[in-house]
Order: sequence, then C-alpha cells, then structure tokens
Amino acid sequence: MVRAHVIAAKHEGFHEEREWRVIYSPKMESSPLIKSDVEVVDGIPQIVYKIPLNGNQVGSPTDLDLPNLFDRLIIGPTQFPWAMFEAFTEALKEAGVPNASEKVFVSNIPIRT
Repeated sequence: MVRAHVIAAKHEGFHEEREWRVIYSPKMESSPLIKSDVEVVDGIPQIVYKIPLNGNQVGSPTDLDLPNLFDRLIIGPTQFPWAMFEAFTEALKEAGVPNASEKVFVSNIPIRT
C-alpha cells in the first residue's frame, strides 16, 4: 500500500510533468541490469542504484538509451535554477541528447522556504 501511494502521490502543481517514477526494491525483487554503488551524498554514505541508459548493456533493450528516452527536463522549484540549467544542459549534451538546451526548462512554481 505504501508503494502504491509513493507512485501515485504528487502535488497538483506538478501535473504537467507526467514524470516516470522507478521504484526499485532489490530485497523484494532484484534485477541483474541494476547495479549499485556506495556513494557519499551530502556527507552521508548510501547505496545508489543505477539504471543503465546506454542501450549497450547485455540483456537490456536496445532502445533503452538516454537520447531515445529523453523528452525534457523541468528544473525546480529551487534557489539556483539557472546554475542547474547550465549543469543539466551540459550533462545531457555529453550523454548525446540532441538539442539539449531546448529540452531543459525552469519551473515557475515558487520555492517553499
């Protein structure tokens, strides 16, 4: 029940995003495609699960690569939308996404403080 709520619950201000949500529960059901690493995020070591989006991994669908999957990215709400815009645009270019700067948008939803 909690899993269904996590997938379905979303603030109405974000209805335009129609995002994908991936819930991975390796203790319930694992996948040989998903790899994990221990990474430090904000000073906290944690397990980070990684989805291969290069289409070249053995066993993955060939159309599972970022340039084919990616539609757009909406940034926000955040204090630093333009710095994030630049960073994400550059990362998407490096990942092979064509016209990356035309696919990154800044949300006009105000940040709560």
